[in-house]
Amino acid sequence: MDEPPLGMPSRDYFLHDADSPDQRAYLAYMSAVARLMGANPDTVRTDMANVLKFETALANVSWKNKS
Repeated sequence: MDEPPLGMPSRDYFLHDADSPDQRAYLAYMSAVARLMGANPDTVRTDMANVLKFETALANVSWKNKS
């Protein structure tokens, strides 16, 4: 068995500062996709920020890349 992939290419992106350009862009992307799928525009940013926090927690307990 292997770990499922995270939303960004590497776990290292999640280990950067929460205000990093990568995380800001990923949050904007997730929010835009969620809005396109019908998410509540009043809560989508907060909801996706919580998803990003969850993915970051997963990244913190996942294996480092082997390369």
